[in-house]
Amino acid sequence: RTVGSADQTAIFRELTRILNEEGVPAALAYGATQAPEILAGVQAGCVGERRALQPLLTVANLLTNNRRLADAEAGFTELLALQPDWPDLMQGAVRFHHASHNRAITHDNLIVAGTYAETARSLGARLTAPDPTNAGWQRDLSVNHWKFAAIEESRSDPSAARSWWQKVVDVLDGMKARGCTFPRAMKSTLKPRAKSSVRDAPSPLIGRRVGVDFSRRCGGDAV
Repeated sequence: RTVGSADQTAIFRELTRILNEEGVPAALAYGATQAPEILAGVQAGCVGERRALQPLLTVANLLTNNRRLADAEAGFTELLALQPDWPDLMQGAVRFHHASHNRAITHDNLIVAGTYAETARSLGARLTAPDPTNAGWQRDLSVNHWKFAAIEESRSDPSAARSWWQKVVDVLDGMKARGCTFPRAMKSTLKPRAKSSVRDAPSPLIGRRVGVDFSRRCGGDAV
């Protein structure tokens, strides 16, 4: 049996109820049981894809938030193959890649960290291009530039790090010029840090520690 329009609405409503009343583990378990039916309906073309896939996007975001990154990666890979230009999905995928970058940095794996950061950069560029006034998307873009700067600091390449810090400043200045709102913690922490780093790139240890801590506090690796 393939899932129809009424069914997929009921699935999302039930997933939301379970999440609110029973918690994340129960919601993830329910999502896993419904995934084959949802995908069958989408592949059969009998429901609108994005609306039908919303429960699976919710599950993938929950997996990211709960640091089940291998499972989250599988979910985002499958969803992006079906809906590569869905903004909500792209934003969730960007934040998944930020979280995966953070984990790689904590294990001193700069190659893997760079791969995740580059994928997040590519997704973020596609996401922000049509709507540069979206503060949330711009925030994620600046976090991604921060991560590249931290990687270059870890490689003891202050010149490359400065170029990424300058990109951070450019995003923030552009948002200010367009009158976009921005999280207070990010305004008070990131901009002075970025501008200082453009003048004088800090040591690798400081850049790595502060970069990971900042993205966690300001929502760069969470949904």
